[in-house]
Amino acid sequence: MGFVHQRKTYRLIFEGELTGLEVVAMSASATAYKRIAGFASREWANPLSADDLAEFEALCEAFADVLVEWNLEEERPGKGKPVRKPVPTTLRGLMDQDVGLVMAIVIAWMDAIVMPPEPVLDEESLPMDIPTS
Repeated sequence: MGFVHQRKTYRLIFEGELTGLEVVAMSASATAYKRIAGFASREWANPLSADDLAEFEALCEAFADVLVEWNLEEERPGKGKPVRKPVPTTLRGLMDQDVGLVMAIVIAWMDAIVMPPEPVLDEESLPMDIPTS
């Protein structure tokens, strides 16, 4: 029987302007990561050109494959007061957001993948005597 590698999931917790936003995304293959990183690190025109918009859609398409869940909602006008609805974790859900928000999420995900986790030291498991040769 062979070994099946389980992809890691990353819970992204945002602060500052995006305080309260939580995103869960899974790891990606090296090929998919390279593709997403290539889109995310490119120079974007201001305002976005037609080429930029096509690249942004390709970025959203690639990131939608790793996006698992988020607590993102949108407000829509309702009778009396606005109605909040969850935003789906789909290509359409990503494309309906502003570019800055999507880029902040993608960059946080990229950072989470490449940054090693903080080591957890258990004092009981540390050797008391360090052998010398």
